[in-house]
Amino acid sequence: MDPRKRTIKNVVALFFTLFLCLFAILQPHPALANSSFEIVQEDEAYVGQEVSLFLEGLESFPEGTLYEWSFSGAAKGISLREGGTCCAFTPIDVSIAQASVVARSPQGDILQKAELSLSAKEFEVRVHILEQEPFLLWAPSAKEDVPADRLVAGEPIHVLAELIPEFKGKARFLWRADASTALLKSEEGPEATFSRSEIGESELTVSVVNEEGIFLGQGNLSADISISRAEVQASNRRREAWHKWLTHKKLWDEKRYEEALKGVQAAAKLDPDTPEIAEGLKSMTADFKRIQRLALIREKAEVMLRENKLSEALTTYRRGFVVWPTEETQADIKKVETAILDLKIKEQEIEWLRDTAATYEQEGFFKEALEIYQQTQEASPSQEVSERVKLLTQKLSSLGEAERLAEEGKDLEKKGKLSEALESYRASLKLRPDAELKDHTSDLENVLKERKTRAAALVQEGISLYRKKDPSEALARFKESQLLWPLPETKKRITALEKELKGAPSRAPRTAKDFGIGTKADASRLFREGDALYQKGLYREALEHYRKSYGISKDPKLAEWIQRVEVSLKEYEAIRKANETIKAANNLYNLGRHKEALAKYKESLKIHANAEVITFIKQLEAMIAKSEQEPKQ
Repeated sequence: MDPRKRTIKNVVALFFTLFLCLFAILQPHPALANSSFEIVQEDEAYVGQEVSLFLEGLESFPEGTLYEWSFSGAAKGISLREGGTCCAFTPIDVSIAQASVVARSPQGDILQKAELSLSAKEFEVRVHILEQEPFLLWAPSAKEDVPADRLVAGEPIHVLAELIPEFKGKARFLWRADASTALLKSEEGPEATFSRSEIGESELTVSVVNEEGIFLGQGNLSADISISRAEVQASNRRREAWHKWLTHKKLWDEKRYEEALKGVQAAAKLDPDTPEIAEGLKSMTADFKRIQRLALIREKAEVMLRENKLSEALTTYRRGFVVWPTEETQADIKKVETAILDLKIKEQEIEWLRDTAATYEQEGFFKEALEIYQQTQEASPSQEVSERVKLLTQKLSSLGEAERLAEEGKDLEKKGKLSEALESYRASLKLRPDAELKDHTSDLENVLKERKTRAAALVQEGISLYRKKDPSEALARFKESQLLWPLPETKKRITALEKELKGAPSRAPRTAKDFGIGTKADASRLFREGDALYQKGLYREALEHYRKSYGISKDPKLAEWIQRVEVSLKEYEAIRKANETIKAANNLYNLGRHKEALAKYKESLKIHANAEVITFIKQLEAMIAKSEQEPKQ
């Protein structure tokens, strides 16, 4: 036979023999063919945390059995325990791992094999705001502090990150915040503290790794900061004002009048809008004037006592008691009365009644004066007192009619019937002179003149516009003229033009307020309405009311205020737009589009400067530069 063919035949025979031997070796031991042998996972596997695998079904294996483990996958710290029946390891990512075990007899025979595939999970990271001392805001209606249910700008906010399930080892928490949020404290622990200087939304992210740097999971928190520092300052002022009011109201009750009045004035300056404080100040101011008048009256009475003018002193003390009743004055009155017991009590009482009635009349308390005069007349009739009763009766009747006419004028003015209102005011002034009503009447007369003049000018403008082939704008002028000063001729022009235009749309006509025509009361009302809108945060609408008020009053202080509101409104809108741009930049940053995010952050600075954003831009530029210098993998 050819030697080469004999060599090939021998090699084939050798391989076949080795294959049979290998097949015999790899076959499970016949005695254990039906045994249940498997790898069991003790707990669910999580990245970065040790996992233990156990062997079950070993009862039928002979003593001295050897267990050979093999492992493939991303893991570290692999170790065998309990005589090889347990294998422990730590997954380093979420990829699939394969564990295999071969059981061998003491002689080296393969008894049985087992395999197990598993995949670790990342931990769930939950981030929530910790409970803390509630931030208190003053509630004007309840007159007490109430816990705020929103987050406050400029205040530290504490958060906690938790791993679900609980991580059994030591973990590091790597916190980061968006560009508009400042991390005050983190120290790689589960708790962190952050703050935002302006209202808006804060974004926090925490990445968790174990001691060996294996990534365990990531969590996020979005917190809406909605209470501004201005709102907090306003709350503090209202709280301080209310406590100041209560303190000094008590001083007033203790008769420390001057000190109490100064304190209440300070409270009203802090918070002019709380009705109790405003009304209390008004009442205290009026009463303090009466108290000061009482002091002067008492000084006069004391001089009269030193001059032994008992009757005059008694009259003066009683006058002081009418102005401001006090126990001290009452005691002085009784003392003087005791000193003049020898006088004719009846005549003295009658005289006192007359003087008291005259005092009430001088102070403007006509109803009380009339009642006392009537008592005097019943006790001792006289022609003089009878005439006073008659005159006061007529005066009270005239005052009542004057009040009725003034109220009638107010109602007519509210309904826009200015001419009729003017007549009622004039009739009221004839019966009762009143400086404030007189000024208002003068204002109203000027308003009517302005309305008439403006209405005539608007008619001429309308005629000119019609001739220039602009009937729509001409119609608007005629309607504005009719609102200011209704005339039949103007009404005819409106009707004719409306027929000509056949219902075509036209702009809304301007009112008297739009032309700056109105009384001081109108200007004051528009200003109050503007303040109400401003308190609600409707700054643009408030500005419109302030401008209309200024159009009437021409108040230079109001002009300065309007300028400040315009600047504040521009600043407010700039902050809002900048916040929107920052939020868009945050989204780009979170998506890893760092250069685009950088451009957006810089764009926000052009809208409104922000120190925190400037700091973050520097950090981001450094990070981008570093990433560009690193060699690409």
